[in-house]
Amino acid sequence: MRGFAWEEVENYPEAVNDFTRAIELNGQLSTAYMGRGVAHYHLGLYDAALSDLNEAISRDPDLARAYLNRSYVYFRQGRPSRALEDLDRAIELSPTLAEAYLSRGTIRAEQGDLLGAEQDFTKVLQLNPDSATAYKQRGDVLMQAGDAAAAIADYTEALTIDPSYAEAYLARGKARMATGDAFGAIDDYSQALVARPSYPEAYSARGAAYLEVGQAQNAYDDLSQAILSNTNQANPDLFFNRGMVRASLGDDVGARRDFEQAANLYLQQGNAAGYRQTLQQMR
Repeated sequence: MRGFAWEEVENYPEAVNDFTRAIELNGQLSTAYMGRGVAHYHLGLYDAALSDLNEAISRDPDLARAYLNRSYVYFRQGRPSRALEDLDRAIELSPTLAEAYLSRGTIRAEQGDLLGAEQDFTKVLQLNPDSATAYKQRGDVLMQAGDAAAAIADYTEALTIDPSYAEAYLARGKARMATGDAFGAIDDYSQALVARPSYPEAYSARGAAYLEVGQAQNAYDDLSQAILSNTNQANPDLFFNRGMVRASLGDDVGARRDFEQAANLYLQQGNAAGYRQTLQQMR
């Protein structure tokens, strides 16, 4: 069906049109309902996507990819338990469906099932050893479990496969910070910014690392760049860290402004420890 070709080039409205015509010609085509459901999903029409995927499964209860795709819809709708049920069914029907293990691992990690998530990502790598995403996500799980060294190894594998993987550089930098390797972390954050020059999280992390090693001016520059991003306007840690930098540079007035902003944000977000820490710096 031509609808799948439209989906390949991310032209989802045309995909919907083609799958609809296919359904009108043959209402029993489970793959046409599945394809249209996927297109609706990418258009953000989750109720329509769910309806189509239900139709696909009713016509072919053994269509593993329909369960996989329906799990994405359930997850977007805030129904992770239903998503896991569909992923279990997809894996039961197609034990080599790597995407199902990857999705299940992601949900398990979010739910705190670190062992289950690690097992799923490992299974993905058995099926597809070149999955940079699986190495990155398994590294994230290992970091959550407190094993920074193992996480660094996985992030390094991800970057060997995909040297432009900005998120993996950022994650490896954070893991290196956890092991006390601030300069190695700075190198990784810098590589993340080479891969993605507009990456506020990398500026923020590198700014904090520069602060850690006493490079105040570099820290100020990076933290200011991060604060310029609208997505970081409500991050009190950025203002606190820049306040510390300004204080070390002798800019007491600027430091107090940043500490006041940090204190207000910590208070709004209910972070009592951060609020107290900031007040101590303002005395």
